[in-house]
Amino acid sequence: MGQHVKPGNRRARSYDLKTDPKHIADINTRQKRDMEVHHKAAQYQLAKTETAAKLMLDAAGVYGVSYVSYLNFVRECWKLEKRRSGEGLARSAAVIQLKWHARGLDNAIMSALKFELFSIAEPSVPIP
Repeated sequence: MGQHVKPGNRRARSYDLKTDPKHIADINTRQKRDMEVHHKAAQYQLAKTETAAKLMLDAAGVYGVSYVSYLNFVRECWKLEKRRSGEGLARSAAVIQLKWHARGLDNAIMSALKFELFSIAEPSVPIP
């Protein structure tokens, strides 16, 4: 069982293609279009989530100066939701909630934001 080794001329052609500025520009142009579409969709979804959070904060009687901190908490949960799920998401969100509670935010309001905006329940095993 020998390993497959590319012939030297094939390796050289591959290297020339990978380092060709026109080829790189074409790839970057195609990737950039996809990235822009994805970024716009993500920003739209985040803005929609922040608007819903502001409505909830207003209904809870939170003062305007506290909005920034609560919205930062919501943004962290939003980012976390894109990378985790299930119990891992619940535990990570609980850790973030502990951090923001230590900074003076209300646990009940944060729990409501987590559940209503992202359907994140409390973890089955409490965070110490």
